[in-house]
Amino acid sequence: YPADGASAEALLANADKSLVATKSDRSRNLRTHEPVAFADLSWASPSWRSQPARLAIAGDFNGWDPDLDFLAAGGDGKWNLRLHLEPGRYAYKFVLDGRDWEPDSRSQESAPDGFGGVNSILHIRG
Repeated sequence: YPADGASAEALLANADKSLVATKSDRSRNLRTHEPVAFADLSWASPSWRSQPARLAIAGDFNGWDPDLDFLAAGGDGKWNLRLHLEPGRYAYKFVLDGRDWEPDSRSQESAPDGFGGVNSILHIRG
């Protein structure tokens, strides 16, 4: 039970506002803030490709680390993830099975990735 005397109900009522942990850098340090915005991302395997065993997203919001943010497989063949991000412009790619980096085919904006390919661009408004 909380040592500061707050009721369990009060703590639960304020849980969404009190702490949201997000990745702040590659060292996996955490910083806290109230959620500002959400980005719901999804990926579906093209008919010519087999389903990956795992699917991650890497971008400048997580230090391009393909081992931090994983999408959950849905029963309909789609993979989904809700990211909690501050307002801004973010470049990202999906990472299939830890080795194949692919842009989001449904993204409306892209930018060169510096390696001859493109990154998808996500805009989060506050």
